[in-house]
Amino acid sequence: MNETSTYNSSIGNLIEPEPIGYSFNTPGWHIVFGVLLIIVLVLGFIQYRKYKKDAYRRNAIKQLEFIIQQNSSNVIYEINALLKVTALQLFERRKIASLVGEEWFRFLNSTMISGNSMAEMEFEKFTMALYNPKEKVNDEAMNELKDFAILWIKNHRINV
Repeated sequence: MNETSTYNSSIGNLIEPEPIGYSFNTPGWHIVFGVLLIIVLVLGFIQYRKYKKDAYRRNAIKQLEFIIQQNSSNVIYEINALLKVTALQLFERRKIASLVGEEWFRFLNSTMISGNSMAEMEFEKFTMALYNPKEKVNDEAMNELKDFAILWIKNHRINV
């Protein structure tokens, strides 16, 4: 019996083409690699700009951690001052400098990206402790304020 892959009785020997050489030296591969390189460079540039743009957030979190480690008697005041300074770097000075008490609280909650805002009752405790040094805040409430400050620094949005 004859092999049907190389010989067919009606047409004779089949002529097979030579194998195609596979090489990365063709112009198409150069174009593909060039496009991939451009994409990687653009994505890297975008990430670098985002990293530089968020430097103030990293600095604010470092300062907040330093304030927490100091464990001084006016931690609430220092946290509030840090939030104000951070907000002043982003928003209009006239708008931020005049905000106090409940208005400041509403501003902080309105500029949050996520829905994790502080309850108004909790913020009233902090406002009282901020302006009255004799007012004491328990450790659980203090941790809530610290967590809220970190959350606001990480998740606030600039364009309100």
